[in-house]
Amino acid sequence: MQFGLLSSLSKKVGNHDLTVGTELRQWNARHVGFIMNNFGADAARIDFRTVDGDRLKVFFQEGDAYYDYTGDKPQASVFGHMLWRFGDLSVMTDAQYSIMNYTITEDLPSSNNRASEVGHGGANFNFRSDQLASGETWSLWTYEQSFSFLSPKLGANYNLNENLNVFGNFSIAYNEPRVKYFFFQGQPRELELEKSNDLEFGLGYTGQLGDMPADLKLNLYNIDFENKVLRVTVPTLANEPGYDYKGRQYVPLGDATYKGVELAFNLAATDKVDFGIIFSKSSNKWGAPENDQGKQFLYGNGNGDDLAAVAGTHFTDSDGDGKWDSGEISLKSGQELLDEFGAKTEIGMPQMIIGSTINYDISRTFKIGAALRNYRDIYFLEDNGKNSFEKGADGTWGTDDDVTDNVLPSATVIDIRTSMQLSALSGISISLHINNLLDTEYWQSGSVFGFLPGAQRTVILSTNITL
Repeated sequence: MQFGLLSSLSKKVGNHDLTVGTELRQWNARHVGFIMNNFGADAARIDFRTVDGDRLKVFFQEGDAYYDYTGDKPQASVFGHMLWRFGDLSVMTDAQYSIMNYTITEDLPSSNNRASEVGHGGANFNFRSDQLASGETWSLWTYEQSFSFLSPKLGANYNLNENLNVFGNFSIAYNEPRVKYFFFQGQPRELELEKSNDLEFGLGYTGQLGDMPADLKLNLYNIDFENKVLRVTVPTLANEPGYDYKGRQYVPLGDATYKGVELAFNLAATDKVDFGIIFSKSSNKWGAPENDQGKQFLYGNGNGDDLAAVAGTHFTDSDGDGKWDSGEISLKSGQELLDEFGAKTEIGMPQMIIGSTINYDISRTFKIGAALRNYRDIYFLEDNGKNSFEKGADGTWGTDDDVTDNVLPSATVIDIRTSMQLSALSGISISLHINNLLDTEYWQSGSVFGFLPGAQRTVILSTNITL
């Protein structure tokens, strides 16, 4: 449930536009998960933890809740916006100040809660007797965390002539943390707000290419992040200390920098045919990790020759396996690791995107279009290590001629869409979408546990009726 109040005042100040206002919002949500199907088993088992970290098996019947907490967040903001006009030059100034408070109240122990742990500020809780292998008592959490921030923006646009303009802007923004970041299924922790400083410059063109209408936009950007969080998933560590019930963990890494160039071009070849092209080239790099956990993920998760850090030189190897395991301590600072091994690219984000579209209005009631997309340079391991994608010429996995890389293989996917308005039946239209027309096989994402394929050819036929 949410409700709010927004009040604003807009006024002309000479040739300029002023807007000021305030916003009040209140969110209240129950976060609850139920066991829907045990698939023939007598009960579903979830491992909870004692204060000492021992496993405690809790059994759930179908219909039982296995987590249940309520989140309450009031927020207040004040803002001001001014658009200044000086002939061909426009300047935008903007600022917003926000304050918010999160309160989390457990009605059922979360999987990272610790039995018998004191100081939660809430009531005690016992699962019913037939759910426990041994009796334990939990203290339910009542947890609060407050944030406040000021977000300023400054931008300018100058029209060189009626067709060409240049622009630039700078902004400071804050990313509100998700509840799962700081509450963490019963192990709350203090987190700083993620902050970004965004600087952009570019140019735009609207005019003619020959006698064909065309427009072009070029944008250069640099975004510096502070207190950025990396989400990692290790299914085998589900409900282990520090991991949630899906094996997810949110690791505060620190700084990161995104920079790149974006280009978009559109052309109306005729009054019935138009096409567009987009191109994006980026570099999304982590800075020096601030803690041992971040250092381990960025510099110690590789396989074989891809393991950058060396046991005894860069980290303590308590189990003697030569790999930087969770909990082992770094012997180097984050900056020393960065200087020695270089910055690591953030996983899951394509560093190059190429795309195009074409649309053809065959008639007033029948249209067809196609889109092409190609994503490249998607890293899948936090330390940017390599992995095998397919068997080599010998037809056997695990040999030297396996096809390996540290990025997912690129692939080109084509989608088409058509729409038709039925002239004989007024108000009825039919559309057909075919995604991945050629049924191209490609990898969509990857991790240390393997790769997930992209979606196969999908056909969607829909009818719209307007009364």
